[in-house]
Amino acid sequence: MCALGSALREQGLEAAARTEFERAAAFAPHEAGGWYHLGTVKQAATDLPGAAALYRRALQQEPEHLWALANLGTVLAEDCRHTEAISVFSRALHQAEGAQAGLFGRTELASLHYQLGRSFNRIADDRCGVGGTGSCRRYAEEQFSAALSARPDHVLAAWEQAALVGDPDGLVEQEGADVEYVRSLFGAVAETYDASAARRRYAAPARVAAAVAALVGPTRRLGDVLDLGCGTGLSGAALRAVPGLFGGRLVGVEAVPEMLEAAQAKTTLYDATVSGEAAEELAEVLASGRLYDLVAAVDVLPYVRDVAPVLEGAAAVLGRRGLLAVTVDLPQQEDGGGASEGDADFDLEWTLLRDGRFAHGPSMVLRIAVRAGLAPVAKERVVLRHERGRPVVGLVLVFQKLVAEDDGSDGAAGGVDWTTRAPVPAAPAGGGGLVIE
Repeated sequence: MCALGSALREQGLEAAARTEFERAAAFAPHEAGGWYHLGTVKQAATDLPGAAALYRRALQQEPEHLWALANLGTVLAEDCRHTEAISVFSRALHQAEGAQAGLFGRTELASLHYQLGRSFNRIADDRCGVGGTGSCRRYAEEQFSAALSARPDHVLAAWEQAALVGDPDGLVEQEGADVEYVRSLFGAVAETYDASAARRRYAAPARVAAAVAALVGPTRRLGDVLDLGCGTGLSGAALRAVPGLFGGRLVGVEAVPEMLEAAQAKTTLYDATVSGEAAEELAEVLASGRLYDLVAAVDVLPYVRDVAPVLEGAAAVLGRRGLLAVTVDLPQQEDGGGASEGDADFDLEWTLLRDGRFAHGPSMVLRIAVRAGLAPVAKERVVLRHERGRPVVGLVLVFQKLVAEDDGSDGAAGGVDWTTRAPVPAAPAGGGGLVIE
């Protein structure tokens, strides 16, 4: 029955496959196979608690079931239950490298080591619970190294190892390395991303939407909006949720095909979607001649080493007095939720954080934006998400495109001081375009 269910599943007949797995579990409840396969069905449907319960049921019947152990660890990690995941992954590795050596190939072994390392890396060192302070970081490094020994081309292990040990090989600065990492990272989690974001209390999309809405006000409306790095559509949904914020088209751009497919499945969200890397697609938009009243880049800069092409490209596709809204990760304390603004290095070009994301100095971002013809109109220090059980603080920055009458006689950019919320000067009456007064 399990064999038949697996065959049906390969043909895309999920309902029929599930029926066969249910029959197998009912016919032989003391065997692991039926419960394990039912767990895979629940996991594919992103029912993480349900999948975990079924994998545990399989392990009650066969405690050394290697695939059940590996999948249970994955489910627990996706559910942010990293302490439990560490225990399960460790058991799986003990089996895979011991009594059941040979059952897993190098790819599967590398995946186990990477996932175990990632769970260690997601626990604050003062909450590690094993080996004393600093041990979780050390264990994460060991597991990433083991993953790379099994598979030297493991993109995620290489990147996260670089983030932990300071990138002695210069991986992060290699051309296209950040794009390859993003595609590998999010391509693997697209199906469960929305649920994971909810568990991490991911607030960046709502914070950006609120900041833009506060600037535009209740009596004005934006035209077309470009959602850059739209992911599965969380940022687009947040913008759509603001009544009357825009009356034009909402266009999503995303570099990870699996994430874009998830966004496209939300059929009423985007008027159009485009597959491509942010800077490249901005160049395409510019060539097309279409301009936007808002470019939203939510959680884009933390995955880009060089932010200049994104900021400059966004400025080029903004219409008259158009807005650019971005989020910026601050240099963070080792296991805390982000450095305070007084402690942050505002002139920092970039640094790679422990979780593999980039932090950029706000002053550096400002300089690039001003050089591109943008003026800052809003800055908010907000909780963007939670990691390791603690809030991660970053910035929501909104810029407005300058027009000729906004420039001083000396050519300096107009706009406002970081500490104010006043807009750039309004265009003369009848000047056309978006005006925030």
